[in-house]
Amino acid sequence: MYKSELSIHSYTLQYHVLNSVYRDDHYWDYNIPNRHWSRRTVEVDMKNRQFYDNDTLYFTGGRVYDRVQFQSDTESFFYEKSASLLGRALVKRDMNNFDRFIKHQAMNIDFIAVRPLLREKDIQSTISVRPSEDDAITILSHTTAEDGEVTYTFQNSPLRLKSIDKGTRDGVFIYADYQTSDKFHFARAVYKYYDGATEPSYISYNDHFDVIDSIAPYKLKVPEGYGPELVRGDGVLVAEKIADNLYLVTDSSAVRNALLHIVDDHIRVFGAAGNNEFAEKTLALVDQHFPGKTIT
Repeated sequence: MYKSELSIHSYTLQYHVLNSVYRDDHYWDYNIPNRHWSRRTVEVDMKNRQFYDNDTLYFTGGRVYDRVQFQSDTESFFYEKSASLLGRALVKRDMNNFDRFIKHQAMNIDFIAVRPLLREKDIQSTISVRPSEDDAITILSHTTAEDGEVTYTFQNSPLRLKSIDKGTRDGVFIYADYQTSDKFHFARAVYKYYDGATEPSYISYNDHFDVIDSIAPYKLKVPEGYGPELVRGDGVLVAEKIADNLYLVTDSSAVRNALLHIVDDHIRVFGAAGNNEFAEKTLALVDQHFPGKTIT
């Protein structure tokens, strides 16, 4: 079953994601995930190391974040169709972006997720059968230099992938709800657990899979009207006074910014960062420039 699908090297996948743990730091209620779901369409050419990835996120209150990343033979970029955060600016990626993308994307389709196991040539040294009290399943351990030890659990009859355990860091993936759609048989639901979570961090549902000859050329280039390319900042935060008791906190790129409003011994922060590094630097800047004042 899985061997016959090894010849697939270019495909399109449409899926949607439910998110049970996501918390947006700008959202007023920290007890409720503010991202309802995400819809994603990808086109992948594994042979030529090309991809197109359109991810649309739907938030509470009607906010939509529509973003694209791609890699062609010569370039890789990220841009926003919704122009929500970066406007029409471009973020350049390096040519290793395909490797980062496919490492996570491949886990969504069971017959692609098992390929490292099926393509292993040094079977005796890297693959072993682990004992199981359940005769209906087979558990295999596969050790590679890239991923370390990965555990695959298969249902024996019919042969189906049940789970992949890549450890706490890279996640545990449970495959369920196998269906046949347009002659392809695959797990429609993938439950993803990260950082030792006991409930799914994400649940993705594969809505449509199909083989393609190639990715449409227009998807592998920057659309007209986009630019300039964002330049990485120096990471050094400065606080510029822009009005009475009002300070803009930014670095040389001005991609991430915060506003400090000073009221007596208290500071209100507008646009407080969800990025840990920027947040910590902002706190350090406040301690240095506004000693004795408290962020409220």
